[in-house]
Amino acid sequence: MSENPEFSHNGIRDDLTHSAAPPLFYLHVDRMIAGSMRSGHPFSLIDFTLPSNGTSQQVLDLAHSISLSMRKEDLCGRLGRYQFNVALGGDIRAGQELCRRVHESFISEVTTHTAQWEQGENALDLFYRLDQLSEI
Repeated sequence: MSENPEFSHNGIRDDLTHSAAPPLFYLHVDRMIAGSMRSGHPFSLIDFTLPSNGTSQQVLDLAHSISLSMRKEDLCGRLGRYQFNVALGGDIRAGQELCRRVHESFISEVTTHTAQWEQGENALDLFYRLDQLSEI
C-alpha cells in the first residue's frame, strides 16, 4: 500500500476509505443545521487529523476506528488527505465521548477537536470555529 494516502472521491465517497466525500458531508451538515433549527436539538462536529507524515495504512486504520466508534446515524467524512470530520447528533459531551472511544482503539497519533453548533450559526461559521480550535 502506498505511503502517500491518495485523496480522491467521486463526489459521494472517498476512494480509499469509503467515508463521505466533502460535497456529501457539507450537504449533510447543512441538513443537520436545518433540523437543529427546527427541533432545538444540538449537534457537534469532530475533527480527527493525522500528522502530515501519516501513511495510507494509518488513514485506513483511523477511518475504521471512527466507523466502529460512532453511531449508525452519525456521518464521517474524509475532508482532506489526513483529515476526517464526524457530524453527530448531541452536545459537546457526545463528541468528546466519541473522541475518547477513537483514542482508545486507535494506536497512532491523532489530534481531535470538537465544536457544538450554536443557534444562528451557519455551516461556514461552524467549520471556521472548528478550524480555529485546531490552530490553538
